[in-house]
Amino acid sequence: MKILSIGLDGIPSATRSDLISANVFQDYEAIVVKPSDLHTLYGEYTGYIFSNRDLDIITDKFASFAANLNFQRRQQVKGLIENNGAVICFLQPYLSWRTADKTGWISNYSWLFDIGDIGAQLGNIVYGTGTTFDYINPSHYFTEYLSTRPNWTAHIPADSCDKTKWKIIASAFRTHLLSVAGTTETGRIIFLPSEYDTQNGELLEQCIRKLLGDKDITPTPEWAIAISVPGQDKIRKQLGEIDAQFDAINQERSSLVSQNTALESWKWLLYETGKHRLEPIVHKALSLLGCKVQPQPDSDSDGRVETEFGIALLEIEGTKETVKVEKISQLLKNIANLLAQEGVTAKGILVGNPFRLEDLPNRPPNNSQKKLFSDEVLRTAEMHNISVLLTANLYEIVSLILDTSLTTQQSKSLRGRIFQGKGLVTLSVP
Repeated sequence: MKILSIGLDGIPSATRSDLISANVFQDYEAIVVKPSDLHTLYGEYTGYIFSNRDLDIITDKFASFAANLNFQRRQQVKGLIENNGAVICFLQPYLSWRTADKTGWISNYSWLFDIGDIGAQLGNIVYGTGTTFDYINPSHYFTEYLSTRPNWTAHIPADSCDKTKWKIIASAFRTHLLSVAGTTETGRIIFLPSEYDTQNGELLEQCIRKLLGDKDITPTPEWAIAISVPGQDKIRKQLGEIDAQFDAINQERSSLVSQNTALESWKWLLYETGKHRLEPIVHKALSLLGCKVQPQPDSDSDGRVETEFGIALLEIEGTKETVKVEKISQLLKNIANLLAQEGVTAKGILVGNPFRLEDLPNRPPNNSQKKLFSDEVLRTAEMHNISVLLTANLYEIVSLILDTSLTTQQSKSLRGRIFQGKGLVTLSVP
């Protein structure tokens, strides 16, 4: 039996995954989900999920990504059920996350129900812990599992659930529904009590097998494969032609997706930080401008740059605040080390992305006394012939190059400004 599990282990036949990485739901006979939090549902999502974790505010980027993904998964749930598959969901307290401007939001049930559907069918899903069971349906497929009486942290109020669409499997106090099963088009969606013990994984799988029934199918014998039913040859030919068209479209799409991803990464100059994103995109930008850039992963330097105007060492900093003088100090130390070790005199280039999470017009924040670079940074840069660049300014130059609006001579002039300038250097094209 092919089972997909999200958020729980211990089911013998299950493949553990998440909403992003899992195959389409129709690839499985059953999916079992414990939607306890975003990490459980979406796994190691590489983008920024939260813009303010304390307030459960998600980024616009993640909200848009999750909305598209959840729409696809809801369609797959319908396809799975139409193929006589099942969705087993462990009832969790209802959680929701919104964007700062409240134009986008998701809940921990968005992969299963469209906006409004969960309230229309189940009513509220209420937080509340307990161990009591006063009713377990004696003849349901999951009766044996429910007889283990798992703890619960959420329930559905009995008076809010649409009894025409959901059958009660287990409850407490006659008011707290702990397990329900669909009775109409949602007939293969089953909610189980909140908590799950991995020791009961095998028992849970046995219940799923009872629900889905015997699906053993006789494999097609080799001698029968060669038989063509009248009309099949024509259909197979048409399918082959369509498959060829799909292959060509998929190849074109993959190429476009790759190109789009490469272009999207230039935005890192505007908001990213660190060695894995900001540093390589700065290297790429300087290379696009005609510089020879050598990453130095085994050195304190953030990169070595060579042009017809000389050699320079990079110090790259992305910060939520003002760029402080410590970065200049590190750069001066690296320059001195290069001179001592190789006898090479190098210029220093400090590339900063201050206030990286603020809107571009709000850098530094309006009505504040803050600056992009501290006065000490700029004074020290002037004294030691260090050029200070803004990543947002680099992005403007990259945009001109990508738009083929920059000549070879203009690129050389900009390289000269970087290597011959000191203090804050603004890159612009006459």
